Amino acid sequence: MANPRTIISPVGLSILDGRHGLKRHNVDLTPGQERQQLRELVRSLGADAGRLSAELATLKAIEAGSEDTAVFLATDTDDSERAARVNAIIAEEHFLASTKTERVKSLVLDDAGRFRKEGVPSLVALLDRYVIGARNQGWEPWLSVSGGIKPVVP
Repeated sequence: MANPRTIISPVGLSILDGRHGLKRHNVDLTPGQERQQLRELVRSLGADAGRLSAELATLKAIEAGSEDTAVFLATDTDDSERAARVNAIIAEEHFLASTKTERVKSLVLDDAGRFRKEGVPSLVALLDRYVIGARNQGWEPWLSVSGGIKPVVP
């Protein structure tokens, strides 16, 4: 068996309103009922649940499973943090992976100076923490840059 992986994935917003996302499936999450609503969606979609976002499609493509941990990194916005949580819940339900979500301080698009001076260093610090943490546990760190604006950062 291969080493467990820590799959680090900055998130975009496609899970919320992209062409395969929640909006397409007429899912309007109700506070306090999100997990149950997403569990039902995953059940109804079956294998297609892995197509709800670029981040989940990546997990599907690399055959993520219960031995893996998926880390979803959100920009410093409420929508991005919500998208990270939704991706995490679906990853837990569909792939049985452990998950974590992190909001990257100052990683914002509306202030270029703050983005460069604070956001990018915050992102790099989180990436370092998860890569080093994975290696210290004997896990393989994987970095996925499949969605959102984050592919341009590296």
